[in-house]
Amino acid sequence: MQSKFFIRNAPAIIIAAVVGIHLIGFIAEKYFIQTASIWIWLVVAIIDLVFGFKSGRLIQELYRGRFKDSLTGLNNREFFYLFLREQLTKTRKNASQTALIMIDIDDFKQVNDRHGHIAGDKVLRMVADVFRKHIRASDVAVRWGGEEFAIVLPGTTTEGAHLLAERLRRHVEKQEFVYKGRRLQVTISLGVAAVDKYIGAEGLVELADKALYKAKMEKNIVSVCC
Repeated sequence: MQSKFFIRNAPAIIIAAVVGIHLIGFIAEKYFIQTASIWIWLVVAIIDLVFGFKSGRLIQELYRGRFKDSLTGLNNREFFYLFLREQLTKTRKNASQTALIMIDIDDFKQVNDRHGHIAGDKVLRMVADVFRKHIRASDVAVRWGGEEFAIVLPGTTTEGAHLLAERLRRHVEKQEFVYKGRRLQVTISLGVAAVDKYIGAEGLVELADKALYKAKMEKNIVSVCC
């Protein structure tokens, strides 16, 4: 709770601290002897440097945290749309392709209902780890929300995205997940779509979503749109 309070009010706290430090230096210079005031101003300068470094680091952390899902460590939906729109613009300029995989963990509600939300959280992290290990450095995996994920694949055809989706499906299916001595069978359904022209981020999401809907009807399969 204290860390959240600090992050939420960081700018005001830093400004108040810096103003307070300089006020101390001003009072010291006015009411203390010269030697003492020199030492106090030296301390003030050092503290200024420390606060400047800390505030810079804090701003970086706040910026990174804005685009991260705190549970899985993957990027979040806000980052997804920024990245996807950028890639689709490049697709139009470079006459290349961009692919998208939408993913849903099968029967995830049953995991939460039978084993509790802690088990559900561990399943989400495990699935996210599989994605991290098996996608390219240029690909971006995000937690879409709940038990859904998405992976943007720059410069990838429908066939290439289909092959990756099938590999991810098999890796998750084979992944051993044990919670409190019980093995949980985790599978995923995946929908694939790719475009070689600019249709907008929402348009590509809609295509991949249609494919995912078909995959979820059978579960533990990959479906390709269009």
